[in-house]
Amino acid sequence: MDVTAGAALGIEPGTSAALLAGRIGEWTFVYDDSGFTYDDSVTKALSADGRTAATSVYTIHADTSLTYAVGGEQVEWVNVDDLILEEHLLGMSAELRAAFEAAGNVPTEDFEPGEADGDIVMRAACALPGLALTLEDIRRILLLVVPFG
Repeated sequence: MDVTAGAALGIEPGTSAALLAGRIGEWTFVYDDSGFTYDDSVTKALSADGRTAATSVYTIHADTSLTYAVGGEQVEWVNVDDLILEEHLLGMSAELRAAFEAAGNVPTEDFEPGEADGDIVMRAACALPGLALTLEDIRRILLLVVPFG
């Protein structure tokens, strides 16, 4: 079962991209099912004029990262492969550190001490605006779905 934004538009995988956008409080989110809009310049643009923006990426090759920008400038880029929580959290801004602490870590038996799980950046991106939503909350969000490409 394909549950991507493209599936909602009837787009065949690999033929185009789809964007799914919504707003929760002061935060706008965009889900890009093909990664065409991911670029550090996008995060910088989204954070222009004093705003805060974060983008989280999880590729088909399990490359996982988070870009955090404030006022049009990138403040932090977090690559999960290089993330050692005890070391890196101390160097993060207070807001980003709090988001990672709220995100928590889900270690598995093959993790090294302090190693972060691959989904931590998505949870941290959700924790930045204080998103603590149930599935019912998510189902009530008005969404805009558009083809892109």
